Amino acid sequence: MGKLVEEKLALSRLTVSSIMYLGKVSLRLFPSTGTLDALAGPIFYCMGFLIALIFFGFGCMWLVFALAAILKTRPFPFNMGWWSLTFPLGCLSCSAIQIGDELPSAAFKGIGTALGAAVILLWCVVAAGTAKGAWDGKLFYAPCLANLKQKEEELRKLRTRDEEKGA
Repeated sequence: MGKLVEEKLALSRLTVSSIMYLGKVSLRLFPSTGTLDALAGPIFYCMGFLIALIFFGFGCMWLVFALAAILKTRPFPFNMGWWSLTFPLGCLSCSAIQIGDELPSAAFKGIGTALGAAVILLWCVVAAGTAKGAWDGKLFYAPCLANLKQKEEELRKLRTRDEEKGA
């Protein structure tokens, strides 16, 4: 466990690709500590790589679904929920770069770089939208609560009518 704790984990490794990185660490960890058989390291490494590829596929699927949902619901009004788009996109970018380093694959590195640029652009757009919304005072508007008073009034009328029928 000491070797695992001593490993310096870069921020890019603290994403989905951390599974792959832990597999890489197991190549050195298991033989040096005698924890498991020396063959366990390469097995964990291969499993970590395959799991990272599967997670990368799920990430790409998430990206397609997110883009489709955004395009379908246009205009897509700005709210604080936009910040939730930055983290998964950043993880997908870091995972692509890590997979590109392991293969080595210029395609994965290019995809990772493009996704990284998209994260930076998205972060700038969301930060600007947050600043503008905070300045205007419209940032904390909840569209789902816009007709709350109307719904409460309708519910009150229904209850009153039901009470009159019951009495």
